[in-house]
Amino acid sequence: MESLISWQGPEISISGYVVVTQETFWGEFDEIGSTKRYFNIGLFPSPDSPMGIYLYISDVPLSGCSPKSGYGVKVRVDGFGEWGCKNVLTVV
Repeated sequence: MESLISWQGPEISISGYVVVTQETFWGEFDEIGSTKRYFNIGLFPSPDSPMGIYLYISDVPLSGCSPKSGYGVKVRVDGFGEWGCKNVLTVV
C-alpha cells in the first residue's frame, strides 16, 4: 500500500477529515456531509530520511448512506492535499 504522505522534518500535528462520497451527474466525489469525520494526528520527528505516513481512521459515521454498494471515500489532510477512491465501500 502506498502511503498518503511522505514526511521528513520536526514534530508537527496534522489535521483533516475523511468523508464518504457518491458519484452523481455533477461530480464523482460528491461528499455526504453527515459522514465527515475530523482527525488530528501528531507526527514524530523524522530527520534522517522521509517517512511514509499511513492513516487509520475508524468510527466514520454512515448516517445518510443507504444500504448499497458503490460509495467512495475521500481523505483531506490540511496543508498536504486530498485523495479519493470511487466504488470502494458497501453499506449493508
